[in-house]
Amino acid sequence: MLDMLLDYVKVRKYASSEPYIVGYINGTVQNNGTGIAGAIVSTNTGNSTNTNASGYYSMLLPSGEYHLSAISEPGFYVNNSITANAIAGSTTIQDIELLKKPTGNISGSVTGK
Repeated sequence: MLDMLLDYVKVRKYASSEPYIVGYINGTVQNNGTGIAGAIVSTNTGNSTNTNASGYYSMLLPSGEYHLSAISEPGFYVNNSITANAIAGSTTIQDIELLKKPTGNISGSVTGK
């Protein structure tokens, strides 16, 4: 059973006989320590995933440096200033902070000249 599981999780690059080296980038998209459900985390290479109910995300990526962006519209500003490295055979933890957009009503009057 363990051998079957190990064979299942192996990832190979089919274009050659060399192993396809991958690593995880995991983390939480949050605002002031509270996870944001349903946020979209994307890489500069076109990979993306959504956060779960607690704001957690996980991406399995080829080894390398990635520029991440996170978005949760309409309530939060986009954060596209995150860099993270996927390292072969390991997990990189990269939490992402989103700033809440102001809410409320604007009142007053507009006058012209």
